[in-house]
Amino acid sequence: MSIPWSKSDSNFDELWLGEPDRPAGVPDILQTMFKQQREHMEKYAEIAPDAQVPPELWGDIDNRQVQAAVREFASYTVEELYEAINHLKNKPWKQTDKTTDLGAFHEELADAWHFWIEMHIIAGIDPTAVFRAYFAKTLINKERQSNGY
Repeated sequence: MSIPWSKSDSNFDELWLGEPDRPAGVPDILQTMFKQQREHMEKYAEIAPDAQVPPELWGDIDNRQVQAAVREFASYTVEELYEAINHLKNKPWKQTDKTTDLGAFHEELADAWHFWIEMHIIAGIDPTAVFRAYFAKTLINKERQSNGY
């Protein structure tokens, strides 16, 4: 099976104006992951419509059902992160080192990503918004670092 790559959208491409090394419409990793998760969610909604937030509500962040789902998926994400760190056995107080089951660790992190992305989709946050928010905060952090914050 091959990766069903998604191209970046025009809103994302606009962020790169003046960047000579990035042509428009190249495969976008985050966009591809969001698209794949959305497809999973749509399929789940068909299989178990009563167990899912209906797709027509995705993005209605003031809706009680949407807010409950965002809380639920945030907790699923945290649960998967705890499952991932449970595979890290080398504690500072232990006398011997244990080899980490890297495959199991990665699988739990991937599970966390699934829930994290699903939470964003339910909340109506797309990859471009994630990118913008990430770099807006990055600029604040860089400013803080240069000012000794």
